[in-house]
Amino acid sequence: MQYFCGYTHFEHHFPFDPSDFIHFRKRIGQEGVQKIFAYSVSLHGKAAQQDQVLSDTTVQENNTTFPTDAKLAKKSIDRCNDQAVASRYLQS
Repeated sequence: MQYFCGYTHFEHHFPFDPSDFIHFRKRIGQEGVQKIFAYSVSLHGKAAQQDQVLSDTTVQENNTTFPTDAKLAKKSIDRCNDQAVASRYLQS
């Protein structure tokens, strides 16, 4: 949506209140939505009239994490703790 609002790069804040979409749809009504849809189909020609729909999901959040020093340090501390607990049980 930020692209359509004229933003040149991604911003982490919303360009407007999300409830504005609801008010906009209510103002233009069903006929307005159909006009916008018809115009977008006419812009994209026959490719927009195909049965197959392709959507770009690159803007969706995902759970990708990158290894950081703190994350690696925590992982090694956890492994050391696990080994200490295991050696305590072996000595008993």
